[in-house]
Amino acid sequence: MIEQVLMNLVLNARDAMPKGGKLIIATTATTVAEGGAALPGDAHPGRYACLSVRDTGTGIAPEVLPRIFEPFFTTKDVGKGSGLGLASIVGIVKQHKGWIGVDNHPGEGVTFRIYFPALAMPVQKPPQILDPAQFIGGTETFLFVEDDVTVSKLTCLLLKRAGYEVLLAAMAGKRSNFGRNIGTKWLCF
Repeated sequence: MIEQVLMNLVLNARDAMPKGGKLIIATTATTVAEGGAALPGDAHPGRYACLSVRDTGTGIAPEVLPRIFEPFFTTKDVGKGSGLGLASIVGIVKQHKGWIGVDNHPGEGVTFRIYFPALAMPVQKPPQILDPAQFIGGTETFLFVEDDVTVSKLTCLLLKRAGYEVLLAAMAGKRSNFGRNIGTKWLCF
C-alpha cells in the first residue's frame, strides 16, 4: 500500500514538472503535541512517522486545491488520469489511522506530508544474514520452466552454482543458446 501511495505521488510530481525539477522523498519521526497545530479529522496527538513527497513543479491552482482528494476529480486531459490517485491515497492513509497535509506553493511546487501513527514496539534486530555457502551442494534436481530467456539463464546459472542439477524445459520449436539438447529436455551447464 505504501508503494501505491508513493507511486501516485511521484507520478503526479512528474506530471507537475514537465521540464524537469527536483523530487524529494523523506521520512521523519515526529511528535504532535496537544494544543499544537490544528489536527484534521480523527487525528490525535502522539508520535507519528511522516512520509513527505516534495516537488518543485507547478504547484496546485488555489481554486483546485479544495477538490484534489475527491474521487474522479482530475485536472489531467481525458485519458491521462482517472482522478482516483489522490482519493486512493486518502483511503490507504485513513485505513492506517493517519492523515495527509499539503503545503502548496503555486509556481514553486507542493509537499504532501503523510502521517502514520508510530508503533510503540521496540525495534527488532534485523534478521541474521546467512552465508550462501551453507546452501551449496544440494542434491535435488530442478525442472525449470520459464519463457523469458534472460530469467531462465540467470536462474539456471544460480542453481547450478549452488550445486543443483537443473533441467530447463524448452519452448516448442526453439533451441536454447545456453543449454544442450538431451532428448526432450534441456540441461543447463
